[in-house]
Amino acid sequence: MHTYDLNLTLQDLQGLHDANSLVGFFTALGYDTKARTIQTAANLGISEAVQQRIRRVELLSDNARFLQVYLFEMKSVTVADIRAIRVPRSSSRSRPRVSRRRFAEAEGRGKGRGR
Repeated sequence: MHTYDLNLTLQDLQGLHDANSLVGFFTALGYDTKARTIQTAANLGISEAVQQRIRRVELLSDNARFLQVYLFEMKSVTVADIRAIRVPRSSSRSRPRVSRRRFAEAEGRGKGRGR
């Protein structure tokens, strides 16, 4: 049985630097990460303009299609890109996001506050 109260440390977050470390993190949180699958942006219905700026898309966790966690590796990130890949609020699906900007702020390297 999985414990729902986990003691996360700053080091846990600082160690998130690639797909494998993210999978380890989500596995520790109790997510099913056995179904890792490389995806295409086209398969996810993302516009061709945004597809050109995506390096890689991978399904990291699929919990009986209730919650799917995707990793998007972008060449660069713009607000328009974020809007293009996010799930509309009215959707029954939800995708947690992990932002490199947040990691930099946690390490004290970023400027300002994340949102």
